[in-house]
Amino acid sequence: MSGQPVPGNQARIRHNDFGALKPPALGDWTPRLSVTVVIPAHDRQETLDLTLAALATQSYPAALLDVIVVDDGSTTPLRLPGLRPDRTRLMTSAPGGWGRAWALQTGIDAAAGEIILVLDADMVPHRRHVEAQLRWHHLAPYLVVLGWIDFTADPGLPAPAEIREALEAGHEDKLFRPSALRHDWAEDIITAYDGLRSAPSAVAFHVHVGATASYPAAFLRRMGGLDTSLVLAEDTELGYRLAQAGAVFVPDPESRAWHLGLPTAMRDWAELKRYNDPFVADRVPSRRYLRVAPGRQWLVPYVDCVVHTPGRHEDTHATMGCASREDVNDLPPEEARPSTNDLPSEHTGPSTNNLPSEHTRPSTNDLPPEDVRATVDGLSYEDARPSMNGLSYEDVRATVDGLLAGSLPDIRVTIAGPWSTLTPERRHPLRDPDLDLRLIHAAFDHDPRVRLAAPGASLPGSPAPFLLTLPPGWMPGHDTLLRLTEYLDEHDLGVLYIALAETPDGVVSARLARTAALARAELVAGPGEHPDDVIHEVFGVEWVDGEAFGYTRRPKVYPPRRRPPSEQEQQALQQEKEINRLRRRAAALQAEMSQLRRETGKARRDAARWRDKAETWRREAVRLTRAKDHTVLKRAVRRVRDLTFPEDQTT
Repeated sequence: MSGQPVPGNQARIRHNDFGALKPPALGDWTPRLSVTVVIPAHDRQETLDLTLAALATQSYPAALLDVIVVDDGSTTPLRLPGLRPDRTRLMTSAPGGWGRAWALQTGIDAAAGEIILVLDADMVPHRRHVEAQLRWHHLAPYLVVLGWIDFTADPGLPAPAEIREALEAGHEDKLFRPSALRHDWAEDIITAYDGLRSAPSAVAFHVHVGATASYPAAFLRRMGGLDTSLVLAEDTELGYRLAQAGAVFVPDPESRAWHLGLPTAMRDWAELKRYNDPFVADRVPSRRYLRVAPGRQWLVPYVDCVVHTPGRHEDTHATMGCASREDVNDLPPEEARPSTNDLPSEHTGPSTNNLPSEHTRPSTNDLPPEDVRATVDGLSYEDARPSMNGLSYEDVRATVDGLLAGSLPDIRVTIAGPWSTLTPERRHPLRDPDLDLRLIHAAFDHDPRVRLAAPGASLPGSPAPFLLTLPPGWMPGHDTLLRLTEYLDEHDLGVLYIALAETPDGVVSARLARTAALARAELVAGPGEHPDDVIHEVFGVEWVDGEAFGYTRRPKVYPPRRRPPSEQEQQALQQEKEINRLRRRAAALQAEMSQLRRETGKARRDAARWRDKAETWRREAVRLTRAKDHTVLKRAVRRVRDLTFPEDQTT
């Protein structure tokens, strides 16, 4: 049968590119998964009747479909109409809360279907609406399928029987007059990213709108269901956590439904956004534009940072971020030498041949193959737990201090260590075998940004988009973490390994992982398959040079004897130096100007003196000229007279 999935086959989807899946044509396949349609409703009896009439006429087998209507405290209690699916039941919201999320979670908890399809009580789905979504769920167990919504603002509503007749005749598109308003923003994203197949990891979940969407029940329950503390924006928050759980979002234009009336987002967008923004900012860290206030802390951090302590841990081979020879001896020969598909964990790595061209970290090709082993950590601290032999309180403190002082404020730092070994019994304060552990505890126990956890403890609360594991003794620069997360997002990678140093035991490295990539790898990995191989296949893995991103070894003396100047103080000092330099330059220019003024004055006086002399010389020249002309004239007159009166000469 065309498009019929193979049971147990786990399709591997890279990023959100579900194009590799080939869903069957509508009406040309045999469903096998059961589905529960959950409808939360508050005072929606008239539209609910139409919703149930449309569900009673679905093409999906009635034996595989049941419906739960959850009455969320309606003023007049809801009732089930006569025209409805055979297996429809009505229940009230669980006590203790109210709102759509609360009612929806009540229905999810009671649902028996393998797939849960959420449908609002003001939706009229087309006949093949459920079938169109469910065909995708037969292909992979981690898909979130989204229906396609057409809005209508028609004031008059048809009778439930008219709904059934229109669906049976295939005239659903003529039931209502479509509104000119649509979910343009969501449709624009879907169109811009090739039907969402090429959408980056940080974008795909934005189109999750809860009016019509379906989820694998086990997947939805495993990632915690809805946040019932929210009255609005619960679908936005749920979409974020679904993405972190490894979900792939599939919008299906053939799963159409009418939305009766315009939603609040279209009627009062500004007020809705004003209400939602603080709740979304607190819970969805990838909405960076909502977290612009400097220095703020939030419910869900942007990066979870894990640093391990020195102490008397149980034996483990991942020492200080370098794998031991004993570990590699236990591996099959083909696993001992890493390849592109056998990439390392957060602390150990084969080579840096995968570094981008701008990074110049030396290769480890000269290392014997047994010096390297790839390991991976998941969403707990256990997998990344090194025994910090030779490391100290100073190493851990320097690393944690560097993280907390960075330009990325919304981080959560966890120091994993055997804190239960710190007992109050009498001991020699300076000879305590757990001295470094006690000092770390004293340094950070009361810092609200730092959590002290036992190795293997689960990450608290909603997952951050990124997980950084960093060996103690290495300090990130002020912008290191921000630049690394930007690099990971820019290239949409699953894991970024940061090469810090090469030692005879291997490559010391940090590891920045995308939470969604870790979760996806866990979902699709086969028995005995190395998780990093899977992450590389579904998201991508890359090496970068730690020094190029600002990582440095901690100073020999730490903490510094004097408090190092803050960034603001350093800037102020630099500005003061610049001001003093400019003042000195200004004084020199003023002195030069004074000298020029003096020289200009002297020049003016000399010019006046020379003008006087020139005038004197001119007058003298005129006088002399006149005197010379007078003498010549007298001689000429005498000469003429002598010629005229020669007798006068004889006499």
